[in-house]
Amino acid sequence: MERAMLWLDDGSFRYRADAPFIFEHISFSIKGGEVLALLGRNGVGKSTLLGCLMGFLELTAGHIYTNGHNIYAMPPRERAREIAFVPQIISAESSFTVRDYVSFGATVRTGMFSAPSKADYEQADEILAELGIAQIRDRQCRELSGGQRQMVAIGRALLQKTQLILMDEPTAALDVRNQVLVLQTIDRLREKGYGVVFTTHLPEQALLLNSRVGLCFGDHMDFYDSVAEVQASHLEQLYGTKLELFYSKTIGRPVCVIPRL
Repeated sequence: MERAMLWLDDGSFRYRADAPFIFEHISFSIKGGEVLALLGRNGVGKSTLLGCLMGFLELTAGHIYTNGHNIYAMPPRERAREIAFVPQIISAESSFTVRDYVSFGATVRTGMFSAPSKADYEQADEILAELGIAQIRDRQCRELSGGQRQMVAIGRALLQKTQLILMDEPTAALDVRNQVLVLQTIDRLREKGYGVVFTTHLPEQALLLNSRVGLCFGDHMDFYDSVAEVQASHLEQLYGTKLELFYSKTIGRPVCVIPRL
């Protein structure tokens, strides 16, 4: 049986001993070619869970393993060879060119005082071409739109050469076209054998990707091996509003809509 790229074993987390648990006794794993969408409202622990998976925050109880190794026993550079992280958006103030910014993905795994090599720059060019943004490689990041900056952040993560990528709300504040571009990129990464975990407010994105799902309620989290297992009642409880979930013959897949205001 294929070993999981990432395994959270009976994990619990709270910020203080007298604070309520953000999540408690949760377990799941991710293998290559799988996508997990973490759904929920603002402030329910989606980003906190990603912080734990990255090793930025330490679980109150439980363990996290990447390719069989406990992440909390790994130095940051070693973790960076296993897991890449894409933030919500890169700084709009960055004066680095796109090519330089993506190339710095190599230094995450080689050391902050190292410089990208010629081969790293060549790989950055290949990644930018693959993502369809080669034409902006010499522009400064602060000149880019939000959608362009998000694709650049994904490019930097790819240059870390990990097979596991965590994304924190990668479509936040993006227009519809750029949301589609990011989701298409996630789908292509899955086809290439990457494991991807991403957070989102929108159940429709999990349906589009036909992904696995984690529902984050703020005091607990429920995980499903397929979005097909999620019912409208689950989503209504999650978001606290009326939703309709049904199969559309017109587009050939399930859709989630707000029936009325």
